[in-house]
Amino acid sequence: MNYDVLNQPLEERTAGSEETVDAFGIPFVGFPVQRRRRSPAGSWGNKPVWIEPNQAKDSRRMRIPNVRSWAVGMSEPLTSVVRLHDLPKLVVDPRHTPTEIVVRPVVGGKPEAMLTLEHFRAEFPLLRTAFLTARELLDQTTPDGAVDLGIGPTFDELLELVQAYLDTHVDAIGSAARQDVGIYYWRLQMLNILENAIRSAGTGGIATVPIIGSPEFFDTAHQRRFQWTGIVATGKKAHANQVPCHTDLEKQFADFLDRAPDVIRYVKNERFGFSITYYDNNRPRQYYPDFIVAVRDPDGRETMWIAEPKGEMRLTTTLKQEAAQLWCGKMSSTEFGPWRYLLVPQRHFERVNTSGVKSFAEFAASLTERNLTAAMGT
Repeated sequence: MNYDVLNQPLEERTAGSEETVDAFGIPFVGFPVQRRRRSPAGSWGNKPVWIEPNQAKDSRRMRIPNVRSWAVGMSEPLTSVVRLHDLPKLVVDPRHTPTEIVVRPVVGGKPEAMLTLEHFRAEFPLLRTAFLTARELLDQTTPDGAVDLGIGPTFDELLELVQAYLDTHVDAIGSAARQDVGIYYWRLQMLNILENAIRSAGTGGIATVPIIGSPEFFDTAHQRRFQWTGIVATGKKAHANQVPCHTDLEKQFADFLDRAPDVIRYVKNERFGFSITYYDNNRPRQYYPDFIVAVRDPDGRETMWIAEPKGEMRLTTTLKQEAAQLWCGKMSSTEFGPWRYLLVPQRHFERVNTSGVKSFAEFAASLTERNLTAAMGT
């Protein structure tokens, strides 16, 4: 028996076709299926086309800083910009302190060793904990590349801050001792308090400094050509000859950018390399946003937008959104600012795109928090 009929919509089945068939005496029911219409934008499996920079559109060239990490730039002594008396106190509670502690020796010995609480207190006086915490703070606030630039707090400044915090803000209750703050559980809390204090100390004396990788810029003029068999958009305001798209939504958004009078230029982040680090279950991952758009503001300034048209909201969508907003906030305080992030839910885009909205600024303004929440279905 031919079962192909079960894959056909009811209206396409020939007269006499049965919805129920027997296979080895077992009845099977073929449910009607909805006919799928081919996307008007095209589909995968098309004839390959080359995607490459178009020299005739060099005015649409995009150069995006290759920011790999962030440092804390200091123009004043650390102790003068961090308000120590405003920081929360840390109370070491024996109920949360293990009786045996795993430690990693600096050199030699096994990769890790198990110490009793009494042995730990003898091996880790407060001064040793201060040095360890200052070193960890230095790694967090002055990543690779920042030392050569002469920015960020020095180790001596961080050590002075840690020692002052230990002297004035660390207490112990019950059977606990102040030395127990060196246990990772407590030291991590102290590290977070001090790092947040340094990064949020205000504009006076502290600035967020981007650490640029190699190459220094992602440049559409230097993007390697590649073949594409998927959907493409015309890309009048893109440097490339055509815009590669994965979905109809991406193509429709690219078409909107081409029409918007305040859009100067844009790039589709396909094999371009731009990414933002976000954390999922404490593991660093890379987020590759769909579009980077240069928009002319009413006052004549140019604002860079990271735009993400989104059809399906996944568990990581919010994590990526928060990381991108944080990245844009940091970039806006640098010489490369201002930057902003725009999450574009498909339902909202389709509704607004047919309502007569013309400019990017008007479209972005329509994505208020209330509308965004409704469009995301939350």
